[in-house]
Amino acid sequence: MTQADHTIIDFDSIDKLLNEQEIIIDASECHGVLCGLLCSKGHFSDLLWINQLWDSESSQHENSLSAETQKRLKELHEVTFQQLNDTQCTFYPLLPKDDTSLNFRTEMLASWCRGCLYGLGTGINKPLNQLQHDVAEAIQDLVDISQALHHAANSSDEDESAYSEIVEYVRTVVMLLNEELQPFKKPPQMH
Repeated sequence: MTQADHTIIDFDSIDKLLNEQEIIIDASECHGVLCGLLCSKGHFSDLLWINQLWDSESSQHENSLSAETQKRLKELHEVTFQQLNDTQCTFYPLLPKDDTSLNFRTEMLASWCRGCLYGLGTGINKPLNQLQHDVAEAIQDLVDISQALHHAANSSDEDESAYSEIVEYVRTVVMLLNEELQPFKKPPQMH
């Protein structure tokens, strides 16, 4: 990931951008929606995703965003698409930095999962029981994680370790979903 990519996918800057535009979801949920749509629909127009932030298909919302916000959201879309399809596995969910409280990071991880489930639900046109077992199980795991809470006043090393493992699991699950729902298509072979 380049330094420019890291700047585009910074939780604080995306969250600030959404707040300035009075979009009422946090950066993690926004990124989760994007990832769910990318996994379930493949590459799509920026307008589809941006309008999901308002749960509307009207183009009026995109037009009400500042040019800078539109540019940043389109960049986030493109970078996330590239990361999900990168053979180096550079994808990570958009979450707060590790120096924020574990309670807040856990809340944002749950929010990210809810967004991802929304995006998946928007793009998958089959009931859960008609999906491959691995895909259905991965989606159920995201449902479980989307309900996660952490209320301890202080977090222990054990709590931090568990959080890190869950984030890594979510990252792996999303890459699995992307691979299963949008398999890489090899170019035709010459005979």
